[in-house]
Formats: sequence, C-alpha cells, structure tokens
Amino acid sequence: MATHAPFAVPVPEAIRMSGIGRTKLYEAISAGRIDARKHGRRTLVIVRSLEDYLSALPRLERDATVCAGSTNKPAAEATRQPCVTLKSRGKSILHPRKRHTTSDAGE
Repeated sequence: MATHAPFAVPVPEAIRMSGIGRTKLYEAISAGRIDARKHGRRTLVIVRSLEDYLSALPRLERDATVCAGSTNKPAAEATRQPCVTLKSRGKSILHPRKRHTTSDAGE
C-alpha cells in the first residue's frame, strides 16, 4: 500500500514541519499568506500553501551578518543593532547573539 503526503496538517504538525513558531504561523494565516481551513474547532494548514510560503521567503546568504531590526541590510548600514554572524557549513547555523566587531569577521 502506497503512502501519500498529507493534503492538510493540524497547526502543531505545521509548526514541526516548517520550524515557524505558532504566533508567526497564525499571523501568516491571518494575512492570507498561508492557506488554512477549519474542521470543527481544529485548524488545518494546507501543506502546499505552507511549502509555497516557505519557498517565497528570502534566501539566507552564506556567511552573512544579519543585524536585529534591519532585515537583508549589510552590517555597515545597521545602526547600533546587535548582530548575528551566520556560518553555513552545509547547514544554516545561527550563532548566539553577539556584538559584531571586525574581529568576528575572521572566525
């Protein structure tokens, strides 16, 4: 018997599948960016819609520096914001928040 991918999943499963937090998921549903349906009291997220939403998110640059409050801006444009240095190594790994200095660039 062949197994098929689900058409829709409950919110906890959508959170697990996508890595999006509950609040952000519900915000995207409310804004119409992710399609969902109600079945009684249960909210079901349409898997294809979730995949499309994730695919439309901006790509993370390899070895990029992202500053809080300034999405997709180079570190030089950031104004006194704590930065996060991202090193890919095959996967996207977020390092703990730290202040960006010129010595961080050589890590």
